[in-house]
Amino acid sequence: MMEKSRKDGVQNGVLVYYEEDGRIHSGRIKNLTEKTFEVENLGCCCEGDATISRDMIGYTFFLEEAELKKRLGF
Repeated sequence: MMEKSRKDGVQNGVLVYYEEDGRIHSGRIKNLTEKTFEVENLGCCCEGDATISRDMIGYTFFLEEAELKKRLGF
């Protein structure tokens, strides 16, 4: 089982990193709730915002670019 990254730094405005279509992207957290958040520019070709579970921090969204690259094997 993968160890999750620290979640104590998750707050509105924090930069997160994620992979989409083989490329690394980043965006700032917004509309953070106890269980979910949105990313300001999630998806280059999507309209609207996607709601993401906070549980995805450390699995598909990362607080550090280096951690994402490590998980992806870059």
